[in-house]
Amino acid sequence: MVYENHPPEMLPVRGRSSLPGGRHRRPASAELPPDAPALVLAVPRASSAGGGPRPDGWSDQIAADISSLTRAARADIDIRVGHLHGRTGDGTTLTDVLRDIAAARRAKGPGAAAAASWPAGSGPGATGPDAVVVPLLTGPNPAAYEAIRSMRTAAGVTARVTEP
Repeated sequence: MVYENHPPEMLPVRGRSSLPGGRHRRPASAELPPDAPALVLAVPRASSAGGGPRPDGWSDQIAADISSLTRAARADIDIRVGHLHGRTGDGTTLTDVLRDIAAARRAKGPGAAAAASWPAGSGPGATGPDAVVVPLLTGPNPAAYEAIRSMRTAAGVTARVTEP
């Protein structure tokens, strides 16, 4: 069937974007300030669907993969892994990692915060966090949240804890 009385339909023409091309389209700098807080992945003890423990190293491998991918995208980021369940003193618990971060930031001295290029009142200077803790969880876990809070308090650092 031919519709001779109707004009042919034209597809809409797509205009050119007014945004600059390339990977970084934001006007803000893609570089981290020298005293940016460290990113800490809080790794809980992994358990299977049946409640038993997962194979050894399962959660560690996930944390290592996330760390590797994050470093590939942002080589200048300080990213660490802290375990919620582990032997105290072996350097891998969240408390140990947070203490190490705080000691490293204190060693840089108070001048590092003043030299940062953060907008006024938003950087990690005297009021900002030493670290940002990201729980590697798939959903709400009150026991893990409590462990993170107590380990942060025990470390005596300023750390912001995000949602899983």
